[in-house]
Amino acid sequence: MVESKPEIKCEDITIANEYLNGNDEGRCKAALWAAYNILRKIEIIHFESRKNANINLLYDICKSGIFKDENKTALVFDVKNEIRHAPVLKKDLEKYRFVFDDFIFPEEIKLSKNPNLSKVKQFTLTHESNDYADVIFGLKLFVDIIRGNPDVVNPEIYFRNGDISITFATTDVKQRMVEQNETKSEKEKDVKWILATDKCKIISDTDKEFIITFNEHMNKMGYDYGGKLGLGDGWGGKFQFIYTKTGTKARSAVARIYVWEDKIKLRLFFTNIDKHRTYIENAPPHIKDAFVFKGGDCKLCNANFCTGKKYTIDGNEYFKCNHSMAYFYNPSVEMLSDYMALFMEFYPYKEKKNVK
Repeated sequence: MVESKPEIKCEDITIANEYLNGNDEGRCKAALWAAYNILRKIEIIHFESRKNANINLLYDICKSGIFKDENKTALVFDVKNEIRHAPVLKKDLEKYRFVFDDFIFPEEIKLSKNPNLSKVKQFTLTHESNDYADVIFGLKLFVDIIRGNPDVVNPEIYFRNGDISITFATTDVKQRMVEQNETKSEKEKDVKWILATDKCKIISDTDKEFIITFNEHMNKMGYDYGGKLGLGDGWGGKFQFIYTKTGTKARSAVARIYVWEDKIKLRLFFTNIDKHRTYIENAPPHIKDAFVFKGGDCKLCNANFCTGKKYTIDGNEYFKCNHSMAYFYNPSVEMLSDYMALFMEFYPYKEKKNVK
């Protein structure tokens, strides 16, 4: 179930002068309201990656495009690597009355009735709507505002969620929001606090107990989830607890807890598995099975996306997809000591001695 967002009316929108960029205030408000309604139509459902891709695509287009003329109703841009997939997904966005037009291809590619859109060099994006005017202007304005706002750490998230509240705040209101967010951030570091929020109501009491206990063990070893829930994805449930090493710049994930409506799943991230072969061969079945399970064989579907894991256990060679490795389904507090022992086998931890 998608979390409902509060309804916003055009008259509810106020936009600070600093965001007008010389444009008419009335038009800006109407355009931002149009953008809000388009984003509401393309709801983010994490189990349907295509809709997620459409939102990401719109963000990339509005971030990279420039207005075709002073009317600001069309965006045009030279295709770059990060948005080369835009025309390929145009059929999905056409459902929402977006129009891709004026395709320009490199000279060496001959035009045909069905040209390869992934080779396009330049194109224009407009929108046909009988309900909301200035959709393109509104989306571009929305992106420019949240990208230029120093209080917004991850502007893509505001765009994906259609969260326009921060966009239209005055300076005084923004300051209060910053102060509230700082207080909230401190609270969120307490995993018990975040598990008591409405978003975590879908987690059972048993699973909450596991998350709390797992979090305590990880904290003792110098890892935490940063006080923020990660977004879900195709295999990542509705949201995630993502654990990384504290006090380091390269915050690479070492563990994740994926949360669905009816279950949680623990994943640990390992490399150099052969180095720990003896430990795995003598581990309890529920630990060993995470490495010798059937299925998940890597076919190198995309070398840039999945490198695969090669290792040998009990004389048998395995080549597993990087994204099928070391999952523990329905983890429990009773088995936590085994999970942590495995984790410390790959990530040795020495408790600091008190200096007298």
